[in-house]
Amino acid sequence: MKGGSATALGGFTALALGIGGLRWAARNRLRRCPGCRSAMGRLSRAAHDPYLTSSEKIEESVRSAEYDVWLCPACGMSRKLRHGVWITSYSTCPQCGAKTLSKRTLTLSVASDKSEGRQQTTKTCASCGYEKTSVWRTPPRRKTDSASFYRLGR
Repeated sequence: MKGGSATALGGFTALALGIGGLRWAARNRLRRCPGCRSAMGRLSRAAHDPYLTSSEKIEESVRSAEYDVWLCPACGMSRKLRHGVWITSYSTCPQCGAKTLSKRTLTLSVASDKSEGRQQTTKTCASCGYEKTSVWRTPPRRKTDSASFYRLGR
């Protein structure tokens, strides 16, 4: 059994490295200017900031997206490419469209076996300031005693 799980882990690692390598290669491949067909150069993170909107800068700062800006040295044309981050806690704001919406949940009252509970969720956008708060009920907890819990396992 141990050999099988090690093989699966090795296969998963190889797959992850392969996907990461393909993503890196696609992101760093040579790009040609759509206007004059010259080779474009990718700007450094510090140099590309003037080409980004304030929302795009915030997406980079909260790490929900990354941007690459490519510049043609011959004609000065620029090209901006967005790369979404695979794992992030941010979602897309319904007001401005930036991926800078965070969610915070607060328990107002805990459910018991006799009464409902209440929770509050607040969604806030770091880009445009959008905020929405909603409150909802949670169902009462199911009452279980230890004897019935152990009977279910058999």
